[in-house]
Amino acid sequence: MKRLRNLAFLATVPLWAVPAAQAQVAAPQNGEYWIDQQFDRRKSVTIAGGWQTELDVSALGEGMHSISFRASDTRGRWSSPVTRYFLRAVPSHEGNLPATYEYWTDGHFDKRVTGQLAEGCADLQIDCSALVPGMHVFNIRTGDAYGNWSAPRTRYFLVPAPTFADNALAGYKYWIDGAYDRAVSGVMGETGTIDLQLDLQNLCKGLHTLSYQVSDKCGKTSAPVVRYFIVPDLLPAGNKMAAYEYWFNTGPRVRVEVEPENPLALDNLVIEIKDVVPNEIPADYRFDAATETVYCADNVFFGMAACDQAGNSSAAVLSETFPMTVPVRPAFADLTEGTPMEFEAPGPGRICGFRMDATAGDSIAWTLNSVCTADFYDGNGTRLPAKTKTDEDDNTIYEMKTATNRTYALLHHASAVVREMGIACTRLQTTGIAETMCGGTFRAAKNSLTVDTPHGGRLRVVSAAGLSVADENISAGTTRLYLPAGIYLLQWENEAARKIFIP
Repeated sequence: MKRLRNLAFLATVPLWAVPAAQAQVAAPQNGEYWIDQQFDRRKSVTIAGGWQTELDVSALGEGMHSISFRASDTRGRWSSPVTRYFLRAVPSHEGNLPATYEYWTDGHFDKRVTGQLAEGCADLQIDCSALVPGMHVFNIRTGDAYGNWSAPRTRYFLVPAPTFADNALAGYKYWIDGAYDRAVSGVMGETGTIDLQLDLQNLCKGLHTLSYQVSDKCGKTSAPVVRYFIVPDLLPAGNKMAAYEYWFNTGPRVRVEVEPENPLALDNLVIEIKDVVPNEIPADYRFDAATETVYCADNVFFGMAACDQAGNSSAAVLSETFPMTVPVRPAFADLTEGTPMEFEAPGPGRICGFRMDATAGDSIAWTLNSVCTADFYDGNGTRLPAKTKTDEDDNTIYEMKTATNRTYALLHHASAVVREMGIACTRLQTTGIAETMCGGTFRAAKNSLTVDTPHGGRLRVVSAAGLSVADENISAGTTRLYLPAGIYLLQWENEAARKIFIP
């Protein structure tokens, strides 16, 4: 039993100055001590007249510990705790030696083998015959006479595969379309080869699988090998090749009929490279307005296939890619001012073209109802800058000033989920009252009035005949009113009315 001897604490009790008639000196009365900050397990003692004791610390673990003590006086006041540290030393095991061992393999600690050491040594003969060939793990640890164990030591070892000097292939097994329960087995010939004559009459037309594996004299079986084969359609008697098809990139196939023959010989064949659809519309493409042609740098490949009289096509043969400047001639559509047009969204490698005629210097606006890349050019092929915004219907509007009497719009890279798009173009006309009404902009276009205002307000629109056409509160931002052609008076809030012409 371990004891802590001669434990002594000096308890300092505060004194206060009081009148002589009432002077009473406080003295230490009680004490409390606890070990390792376990204040809830503290022990109380009486320390009046002095106190010493021996403490049993045999239940404490080996290592550093602490003991704290505090005292109270006759008036019930407690001192601050005083803490001291002590070491629970490791018992001496002089002359101690390893006495036992334990070992196990492959992490099977529950199947460990225990033995005794002779003078700290052991000669182990371990039976590994039950282990499968391959890599394994060996662990061992030793224990002393006091029951203390060392950390395990780990080593890796290899159980080699047995050698089969006289081994040879002995049998085979095969099955079709994964039907292992209907596998066919046989004996391998002396030459180690198999000549199979398979009856495939009951198989449907199309793709099938043939799986097989072989076994040796020791009963070992190989992994299955899978091969694919096709049961073709029965071709008509005298079937011949009657046409060939070719294409560039992912463009449409061009079919050419030929005199039926078998085999088909295409000697000295010359194919013109034209109508190529580029793989991508590059950002640096070039637009020639004179010929209305777009030129795209691309890496082009060529594909070809042969076709028989039964309508079957051979596997495609594809060439290596070759660099080419691909000419693309969009089918330009002419737009009528203010009239929307529906069209098929341009997919990969496609570009849609539109023309709008207006007087040079006019302000025009293109409206698109779906997201795509839109580029604008004048009649000389010069790209035009555009001011882009979104209206209340989530349409994208591109505003610009024309430099020539004809303006082009080239659209490409539409969203993959969009099939149909709409486009419209209108000429904008300045009303001349932008600076005098609400600090905003009022723009007239065909059958419409567009209001851009930084703040909301009341707008009244009166026709030349004196009829009120609109009287509503306009929110800040962009608002469009649809009006018949004619002359109108506009009044914003309480400002003076202004005249405007709607074409």
